Amino acid sequence: ETNIVNDQTQVVAQINVEFEKVQESLPNLRLQESKIAAELQKYSISLENQEKEIERANIAVDETKVRIEQIKNDIDREKFLFEDAKQNLERVQEEKSILLKQQGDLFIQTDDDLNTENDTNKKNNNPIIDYLDFEDGLEQAIAAVFSDELIASIDEEQSIFWRKLDVEDSSFNSEITKFSSLIKAPDNLKKKLEFVGLIENKENVLEIQKGLKPGQILVSKLGEIWRWDGYVSKGKQNNSTKAILDQLKNRRIKQLSAEEKQWNDISEKANQRIEELNSRENSLISELSNLQSVPEDVSSEKLKIQNLIDENKNSYEQIAEQLRQTEQTANDINKKLKLEEIKLNELREERIRTEGQINTINEAIKLLSTQVKERLNIELEE
Repeated sequence: ETNIVNDQTQVVAQINVEFEKVQESLPNLRLQESKIAAELQKYSISLENQEKEIERANIAVDETKVRIEQIKNDIDREKFLFEDAKQNLERVQEEKSILLKQQGDLFIQTDDDLNTENDTNKKNNNPIIDYLDFEDGLEQAIAAVFSDELIASIDEEQSIFWRKLDVEDSSFNSEITKFSSLIKAPDNLKKKLEFVGLIENKENVLEIQKGLKPGQILVSKLGEIWRWDGYVSKGKQNNSTKAILDQLKNRRIKQLSAEEKQWNDISEKANQRIEELNSRENSLISELSNLQSVPEDVSSEKLKIQNLIDENKNSYEQIAEQLRQTEQTANDINKKLKLEEIKLNELREERIRTEGQINTINEAIKLLSTQVKERLNIELEE
């Protein structure tokens, strides 16, 4: 009985060692499984991020194309502004050049004339000539009609001035254009302008002159005059008209100089803006090229990650299968161990029962031996 129990104890001990050995390998296998699962999740997130990166790059490509198109439109607009400013600058410079040349050929005033004009200007502030606004080409007509009357002030406190009077309507036939529609001027001059008409076609001018109403004047762009009262001037200039014409041309030169500066500034700003936009366009084109290469680069990276994911999946399946088999083995060994432990317990109980029986029999034999010795005075064996 003791040998059987000892043998069974050895069996249980061996199975227990085997079970513990299997149990010891499980934490490492679970750790490997967890590590591979974490790597798999990491690669999956990375793969998802790569796809988002491609999506972002494609959106950025579309946005950059739109921005490039906008810049092209801006460049076209600035080029139009530049060309328009260039043409206007050439026009202004050409007109200014002609006026400067004409100014050199004008009648040269004597010192007396200059002194007289200076004295007049000193006395008359705010001369009405400074407030006129009209299209080019009317200078000779205006100088002929007004002469030095344009030096008169709009300020009624001066010694020579234009009064503001109620404007009366004056009608010319359809071929005549009233100065009031050609010249912008203060209210002081509006009555006069209403009675002055510009004539283009002078073929029937003498007939037209006959029908003029009191106060009406016809004038050509050359400075020829036909007045309602029969006065006619062939446009020959006197010192006064030449001085006024000179002032008008000087005024126009100043206007042209200001306009020249304006168009020049617009031209320079447009040119500067074109250079900036070209630089920006080149940057965006370079940026677009980089963005367009992103999907290809990311796709290559995606392929690498996908390969790692595939490898990870294989590794995970292998380690998971190994873990499953090891856990199954551990369960089987554990079941076997439980059975053998039950068997060992049963053998131990059997041994205890048998030992009890032996003890009982030994006690009986001992008692019997005592009785035999007492009664027969011999040993039990005898």
